[in-house]
Amino acid sequence: MAPERIARGYYSGGDYRQAIQYWDRCIDVSTKAGGDAETWILAKVGLAQVYQGAGDHANSLTMLAEAQSRTEEVGDQHLNAKVKINLGVVLIDSARLDEAATVLQEAFTICAVHGLSDYLAASNFYLGKLALARSELGRAMAYLDAGLVAARQVNFRWCEGHIRATQVEVFARGANHSMALQVVQKAQTFAAMDGFFDMLIQQHFAAAQYAASLNDFATALAN
Repeated sequence: MAPERIARGYYSGGDYRQAIQYWDRCIDVSTKAGGDAETWILAKVGLAQVYQGAGDHANSLTMLAEAQSRTEEVGDQHLNAKVKINLGVVLIDSARLDEAATVLQEAFTICAVHGLSDYLAASNFYLGKLALARSELGRAMAYLDAGLVAARQVNFRWCEGHIRATQVEVFARGANHSMALQVVQKAQTFAAMDGFFDMLIQQHFAAAQYAASLNDFATALAN
């Protein structure tokens, strides 16, 4: 198993220290060998995700800028979209919304042109979150609906689950608590089936809140 895949395994398991070690090893080996830009880029993205998880946006952005500087060497549009989407996510979290919109639109265009349904779903999802952050609720829902279609085409369950959760937020921000409750209850079933337990816990709290706002105290207490 390649060090990059091992690193991803440690990252997914929450062992960030080991993940960083393996990604650093990938970068070192790739640099010394003078080749394999793809592994080098993936390692930079992996490190960026660790920094992002730790709230270190500055170092995350540095890693992603370095990754983006070499994507043309590989010529893989799927990899190019991956880097741009990760960059957009960090820019959103850094409150640099205009820059995030630009890079996510670039990712969206790449995915639409090249038929990359998984990252088309992801780019729509994050564009929806960006629109929600700007209180553009109609625009947010349009992106999320489009993302849901793309996610279902390739059975991208993680993305579908997060899109559903964000749709709930859109309805709630629009004070449509009845629709928010309906959607969050569907999302709960989805999250339970796929083992998204962190998401499920948040959805139970949300369902209780929306039910209480509708004076449906039986449902509120059940959550």
